[in-house]
Amino acid sequence: DSILSSTPPPTLPIVNNPDEHLFRKPLVTYNNLPPITIEQLLGLRGDIPDVHSWSTNQLNEFFYQQGYEYASIVLNKLRIDGNKLYEIKREQVFHMSTLKIGRALKLWNVIEQIQQKSLLS
Repeated sequence: DSILSSTPPPTLPIVNNPDEHLFRKPLVTYNNLPPITIEQLLGLRGDIPDVHSWSTNQLNEFFYQQGYEYASIVLNKLRIDGNKLYEIKREQVFHMSTLKIGRALKLWNVIEQIQQKSLLS
C-alpha cells in the first residue's frame, strides 16, 4: 500500500488548437498572483530607463544594480555607451563576448527591452 501505487500516471494535455504551441505559456504562477512569462521573469526591475545619454560606466552601474554584473564584460569590450546600446545587435552580445549562452541570453533580453521601449516612445 504505497502512496505511489494510488497515484494515477500523469497525462499530457489535449491540444485542441494547432497554433497553441506558438503562444508563450505562463512560466510561474503562485497562489492568486497573475502568471508571468519568461520575458517578465528575466526583465528589468522597475521602469525601463531612457539611456541615450548614459556613459559606459553609468550603464555598468545600472546593469549591476539590476543583477547583471557580467554586463560590463560586453559593454567595456565593445565600448558601448547609452547611444550605442540602442544599436547593438544580438549577434554582438552572443558572438563577440565571452559570456556563457545563458548569461548572454539574459543580458540580450534586457537590452532588447530597452531598445523596444525607445521604439515605442
